[in-house]
Amino acid sequence: MALFKSCDLMLSEKDKDNKPWLSEVRGYGNIGIDLACSILVGFGIGYLLDKWLGTTPLFMIVGVLWGVTSAFLLLYNKIKLEKEENDKDKRKG
Repeated sequence: MALFKSCDLMLSEKDKDNKPWLSEVRGYGNIGIDLACSILVGFGIGYLLDKWLGTTPLFMIVGVLWGVTSAFLLLYNKIKLEKEENDKDKRKG
């Protein structure tokens, strides 16, 4: 499971009916923000651990790797969820 879950904004039913493209744009925009935040948080935790323990780049590198791994897991889960939703839509219609 990914380190962070998306903080999606909720659209009203009126917005969903009138602007279906807005929902898609919002979802893809959140992916970029989620990926960047995962990596930055991993870097930040590693930096703070290095500063506290006096180990120069060790935990910073580990934190970035942890953040990148978390970001890829998040992306994988979003793609998997999108595929499942598309499969359900195809079966219905």
